[in-house]
Amino acid sequence: MKIQTVVDSFGQLGIPVSQAAGIGVLLLLCTAICVIPRSLLLGAVLLTGYFGGAIAIQVRAQAALFPTVFPLIISALIWGGLLLRDAQLRTFFPLRGSENT
Repeated sequence: MKIQTVVDSFGQLGIPVSQAAGIGVLLLLCTAICVIPRSLLLGAVLLTGYFGGAIAIQVRAQAALFPTVFPLIISALIWGGLLLRDAQLRTFFPLRGSENT
C-alpha cells in the first residue's frame, strides 16, 4: 500500500518510500516489546531511541516546531507513565528532591 500522506511525508523528509515498511515494522516491534510487562523498560528505551531518530530526521529536514517536538512529547508520556507505574524505577529517578518518602 502506498498511502499518499506517507509518500508525501517521506518525500519532504528525503527518505525513500521503499523504507516505509521497514520503519513501520520497527515501530511495531518496539511497541510490542513495550506492551509486554516484563520487557516494558526495554521497550521504553527502544521507543525513546526510535523517537530520537524521528527528531533527528525532522531537524535535518528543517521541519516546523510541532513535528519536531511531537516525538519528544510521546517519549515523555511513555517515561512519565513508566515512572508512575514502577516504584523500583523511581529509586533511580526520584519524582521529588532528595527527600525520603
